[in-house]
Amino acid sequence: MMTIQKIGGGNASGYYAHENGFAGYLAKESQGNGEPDGQWLGNTISDFGLDSKLPPTVEQLSRLLSGFDAHSGKPLIRGAGKKDRVQAWDICLSPPKSVSTVLAALPDEKKCSVFAAQEQAVQRALSFLEQVAGSYRIGHSGSERVDTGKLLMATFEHATSRENDPQLHHHCLLLNLNIDNGKTRSLDGSLIYKWGRTIGAIYHAELANNLKRIGYGIEAKGDREVFEIVGVPDDLMSHWSKRTKQVESTMDDMGADK
Repeated sequence: MMTIQKIGGGNASGYYAHENGFAGYLAKESQGNGEPDGQWLGNTISDFGLDSKLPPTVEQLSRLLSGFDAHSGKPLIRGAGKKDRVQAWDICLSPPKSVSTVLAALPDEKKCSVFAAQEQAVQRALSFLEQVAGSYRIGHSGSERVDTGKLLMATFEHATSRENDPQLHHHCLLLNLNIDNGKTRSLDGSLIYKWGRTIGAIYHAELANNLKRIGYGIEAKGDREVFEIVGVPDDLMSHWSKRTKQVESTMDDMGADK
């Protein structure tokens, strides 16, 4: 599954309103739950004075999300620090439930191949995203689009849901900043949504192929999960899906379609 959630621009719900901001939420999850450090991705890392070999810090992310330089704290863009400014997009990439279920049941020494399959699929999808969404607009009312093919992203791998069920997923934080010819601009966010379904399809196809290469049987599904690993019991997946049940119950109460 893939979801896109705008950060800022009036969004103050759930963990996006963490006491230390979304950067604080991501850092807390990684440090407090033993998750791996985040990492910078994108072709514009060095333009912002960042090092791809070092994990993002709360201070760096907090400043960049607000539109300030990660090191000096100086404004990078018009509207830096304003609450109504779109700061970023959280692109969450989650494998089908059977993948997380298998991962939870594996001994530690065998988990690394599944983690690698997920990581490679995420990077493949984000590489495509950078090609098609690394753009900004100029001119009267943004009439002209300039393609740079560059994005600034920070990714964070989590192995559990907020209900502590097994749920492997990546938060891919796409900063609303783009540097071209030394000037920082906001992204053309419409392209993220335009290509969203394609990004999700690339992620799932890459993940399925990666899992088949390491020996797992894959069966296609006609629902939102796209595919599942063969042989994983439905009742076990359901048992470890408390968060899904909460969401579906809420939607039922609202009379919404799932």
